[in-house]
This record gives sequence, structure tokens and C-alpha cells, in this order.
Amino acid sequence: MEVRDYAIRRLIIFVPTIVFISIVTFLLTRLAGSPIGMYVSRYSSKEQVAQIMKVYHLNEPLYVQYLYWARGVLHGDLGWSQVAGSTVVHAISVRAAASFELAIAGIIIAVAVSMVLGTLAGRYSDTWIDYFSRALAVGGMSTPQFWVALLLIYFGFVVYGLFPLGRATYELFSTIPHPTGFYTVDALLAGNLRAFGDALWHLAMPAAVIGYAQSAVITRHLRSQIVEKKKEEFVDAARSRGLAENTVFSKHVRRNALIPTLTVAGLSLIFLLRGIIVVELVFGWPGLGRWVARAAVSGDYASIMGFILLVSMVTLSLNLFVDVLYAYLDPRIELGE
Repeated sequence: MEVRDYAIRRLIIFVPTIVFISIVTFLLTRLAGSPIGMYVSRYSSKEQVAQIMKVYHLNEPLYVQYLYWARGVLHGDLGWSQVAGSTVVHAISVRAAASFELAIAGIIIAVAVSMVLGTLAGRYSDTWIDYFSRALAVGGMSTPQFWVALLLIYFGFVVYGLFPLGRATYELFSTIPHPTGFYTVDALLAGNLRAFGDALWHLAMPAAVIGYAQSAVITRHLRSQIVEKKKEEFVDAARSRGLAENTVFSKHVRRNALIPTLTVAGLSLIFLLRGIIVVELVFGWPGLGRWVARAAVSGDYASIMGFILLVSMVTLSLNLFVDVLYAYLDPRIELGE
């Protein structure tokens, strides 16, 4: 199967997958209780409650409620976010950039750290360098993110005052336009290096927390791939041609090990979006994670469904992109029929 046909097939599967996820999410939120509480108060009369239930079709069967909700989604209406005091679409639009900026910064740190540790662990396998790298990887996988975040806040902010909390210094943030919503990008577009430095300084601690946790997965995967590739026949053939050991490792071992690792690195961004909720709460980051956490506590089902739908679409899109890129980089793999 050609890569193009494979991508088209995956795109066709994309739509029913999203529909299935939306149905399951809708049913689970309805099993948790009726969303009528978002629209009424304890002072509302029975007549007012009945009228609101009729307006929002909450007195209809579940499948009818879902159809109305799905129709609204197709028209760009995800409902009303009680905790944000605005529509769900608006709540997502003003917070998504902050979360994605944090996730991208985290994956950059994760990839940078894992490339170094994974390469060293794989090249010097079964030595103290390998053991040290794997110990760091296990620490990243087993240490709770909120605990690492609290440690960084205590030492980096409370004790030494090296790093700030929040997303930006307001005085600098308000001096530049924000066409993209990404503070770092907007600062560069405005040519304000001071604002750019401020954005990076605020990103440092939360990005380091999520980056360290995810780097452990990439490190272990890259290490195992390098150890496996070192045993391949084409590596022995390269050595037999008289190539230097550094050349053999960089051009034949690590290069081939990086291709399957690409999939893990791409999917890591998905896991970062999942784990970003705790980090945003601890650091006071004004993104989707803190918003949906408040929505979950308040029983704001429209916000929860909007968030899950967004994450599902991002997850499937990234998964498709990584798989297609993997197939393009390595034509030897067999694509599903």
C-alpha cells in the first residue's frame, strides 16, 4: 500500500473514531448527572426548571440529546462553560495557546535530554553510564509530577527566587500584540527580546517538570533501539569496510535507531497534554488543564466534553502524522492493508 493511500484510509477512519469517542463521552457525562445545574439555581421555580429542560432538550431521550449536541458541534457550538463564563469554544480559544506552548516546550526539553541520555546509555550499554542514565529514566517515570513541581517551586521560587510563577510578567505581556497566542512567538514577531526572555523564564520550571517525566520514556526506547541496532549485520558490514567507530555509530546505528524512536517522541506530546493538568494547577498556568480541572469539580459537563473532544482530535491527528512520517522515512515497513 502506498503512503498516500494509507494516509487517506486513516483519514476515513478518523471521522467514525471521533464520533465513537463523542458518544462514549456524552453518555458518561450524562450518567454522572443531568447538566441542568449549570442553568438553574436553588431559587429557580419548578416552572423555570421545566422550561430550561425543554429549551435544552434535557427532557428528551439520551440519543435525542446527543443528536442536538452533535448538531451544535458541527455548527461550532460546544455549549456554555459555567466556570469560564463564556462559550466553550471561546474558553478553549483563549486557553489553548498557553497549554500547547507549554506542551511544545516540554517535548523540546524531553527530546533534548533523551537524545543525550539515550545515546550514551545505548552506546556504552552495561556500563556505569548506562546504569546512571537508566536510573534517571526510572526516576522520571516513577516520580509524581506534582511532587517535582512543588520541589522546583520551593527551591526555584521561594528559597532562591530564580524563576517566576504564572505565564508572564503582566507589564511586558501587555506591551506586545498577541496574534498567535503563543507568548514566545508573539514576542519574536514584535521584535521584543525582553518579552521573549520573560516568556522563556516563565516556561522554564513547568516545562522542565513535564519534559523530565516524558524524557524517561524516550530515553529507554532510544537506548533499547541502539542496543538492538548494534547487533545488526549492516553494522558489522560497515565496520568491515574500515569505517571509524564514531562514523559507524552515528551514521548506521543511531540514525536507524532514531526512526522508531520518532513515533514515541511524537506520541509523547499526547501524553504531555494529558499530564499537563496537574502542572498547570501547581504553577498557576492559565491553560486548558486548569480550566478543565475546575470544570470537573463544578460538574461543568459542556466544558469537559469540549476538552475531551479537542484532545481526541489532537491525539488522532498527531498519531496519523507520526505514522505517515514514519512510513515515509522508512519505506521498509509494511503498511496495513
